Amino acid sequence: MVLLRSLWRRVFGSSIDSLDLAQIVKLAADHPTRRNQDAFVRKLLVSNVGVRIAGVNRQYSPGECIVVGPDDKIMLSVATGPDGTQALLVIPNLPVVAATMPEAPFGEMTGVEAIKVASKLGVALVVQDPLDPSKAYAGVDRERVMALASQFP
Repeated sequence: MVLLRSLWRRVFGSSIDSLDLAQIVKLAADHPTRRNQDAFVRKLLVSNVGVRIAGVNRQYSPGECIVVGPDDKIMLSVATGPDGTQALLVIPNLPVVAATMPEAPFGEMTGVEAIKVASKLGVALVVQDPLDPSKAYAGVDRERVMALASQFP
C-alpha cells in the first residue's frame, strides 16, 4: 500500500484526496479498491454535481440559472443497468460539460443533495463524465445511498 501511494505521488504529485471528483471517478473505475471507493464517496459528499434535467416548463438561455421551485416539475435521468439496477446519473464536472453541451439543460446540486434525491427515489447513484472517452463511472449502491442519506436529515 505504501508503494502504491508513493508511486501515485510520483506520477500525479498529490494524494488521492486532493484530486477533483472527475479524477477520483476515473481512479475508482480503473482501480476499484475499497480505499478508492471510500475516497470517491468522501469527495462526492463535499462536491457539487450536475444532473441533466427535462421537463423545464419555460424557455431558458444556455448557461442561464433556473431555480426550481416547490411547484415546478422536472425529470431527472435515472438509468437502468443490465442487471436491472436503477441509478440516478450525475456529472462530476458540470461547468465543463455545460459549456460543451449548451443546448442541454443541467441542474446543479451538492453531492449530499444528490444522495438524498437518490434515496427518495430508492435508487443507486452513478457519477460519470459524459466527455470522458473511456466512459468510466463510479457509483454508490442503493443500500449505501440509504445509509448515507440517513446521516443528513
